[in-house]
Amino acid sequence: MIVVTGASGQLGRLVVNGLLKKVAASEIALVVRTPEKVADFAALGVQVRQADYDQPETLAAAFKGLISCY
Repeated sequence: MIVVTGASGQLGRLVVNGLLKKVAASEIALVVRTPEKVADFAALGVQVRQADYDQPETLAAAFKGLISCY
């Protein structure tokens, strides 16, 4: 799973579009403040989760199951 934060911004969208050329949409997860802004990616099968770095309490749920520590 590849996780992209800030995916609704200009650079983030470019990164996601590049990833979609290399990996399946189901292998990408986006963590954004406003999920509606990436509805086009969600429609392609990209997983979208809501979180805001200014609201740290939202981060644990957004990243749950996405990142493994070794």
